Amino acid sequence: SILRIHQNGFGAVGVSKKYGKRSYARYPIFWGLKKIGALPNPDPSDVAEWDKKLSNPNDVVIDRNFEDARAGLKRQAQEWAGLEQRADADLFVFVGRWSMQKGIDLIADVFPAILEEYPQAQLLCIGPVIDLYGKFAALKLDKMMAKYPGRVYSKPEFTALPPFIFSGAEFALIPSRDEPFGLVAVEFGRKGALGVGSRVGGLGQMPGWWFTIESTTTKHLLHQFKMAIHAALKSGYEIRATMRARSAKQRFPVAQWKEDLEILQSTSIKLFKRRARFDDTKERFGNTEKRMADSEERLGDAEFLEESSQQCTSD
Repeated sequence: SILRIHQNGFGAVGVSKKYGKRSYARYPIFWGLKKIGALPNPDPSDVAEWDKKLSNPNDVVIDRNFEDARAGLKRQAQEWAGLEQRADADLFVFVGRWSMQKGIDLIADVFPAILEEYPQAQLLCIGPVIDLYGKFAALKLDKMMAKYPGRVYSKPEFTALPPFIFSGAEFALIPSRDEPFGLVAVEFGRKGALGVGSRVGGLGQMPGWWFTIESTTTKHLLHQFKMAIHAALKSGYEIRATMRARSAKQRFPVAQWKEDLEILQSTSIKLFKRRARFDDTKERFGNTEKRMADSEERLGDAEFLEESSQQCTSD
C-alpha cells in the first residue's frame, strides 16, 4: 500500500529478471501494483570495472592451462572427501541447505540409478539439514555411502569448504524448486563447475543443463532432473571446456548493480516527492474550497438575517 499510494506503485523489484514476474504472479500481496521490476543481484567477487558491454558468447577461447590444472584440483577434492581418485571421474557436487526448496530429496532419489548406470559418476553433498526433506535425504545418502564406497560422500552439516571443491567438480547440482537469484550457480560456474538443475527464478543464466518445471509434482521433477543429468554425462570434453570458457566470461558486476540501484532509488524519491506535492496542492485546494463554502454559508446567513429584520420592521 505504501508503494501504491506514495510512489504510484513503483519501487518493488526482484533479485533476478524472472523472479520479479514470478513473484507478481504468485503472491496476491503484489497484485495492487502495476508490476514488479528487476534488480539482478551481483556476484560479490566481481568488483572489476564495468564497461557497459555484454561479452559475446561466441567470442570465447578455451584456457588450456586452466583445463590442464583441473585434473589436480579434482584429485584434491576426491582426496578431501575420501573418494576414489580417478582422472576420468565425473564429480557431482551439491553445496547448500538440505531442504525441500533446494531439492536435496531429488538428488537422493535420482542418484542410485545414475551411479548404477555410470560407473565413473561420483557424488559429494554438503550442507546443513533444514527440514524433514533434508533429514530423509541424509538417511538415504548415508545408505548410498555404504553401498557405493569411494563414490559417494555425504556430510549433512555446515562445513567450510576449500576452493578446490568448487574448481575440481565437473558438475554442480542445483535442482531447486524455487530460487530467487542462484548465486551458487554463479560461484560454481565462474570456477569451472557446470550447473545441472532447474530453470527457475534466477537459475539458468550460467552455461549448464537446465530443465524446465512444468509441474511441481515429484514424479515430474525427478524425470526432468534425470534427463538433465543424462545429457550432462553424455556431453563431450570439448563441449564442457567451451561451456567453462563461457562461464568464466559471464559477468554480474557489482558496479552495474550499484548503478541500477542508484536509478531505482532516485526514481522512487522523485515519484514520492511528486506525489507529496500533489497531495499538498490537493489539500490546499481543498482548504480553499472549504473556506469559500464557509464564506458563502456566512453570507447566506447574513442575507437571511437582513431579510428577517426587514420583514419584522414592515410588520
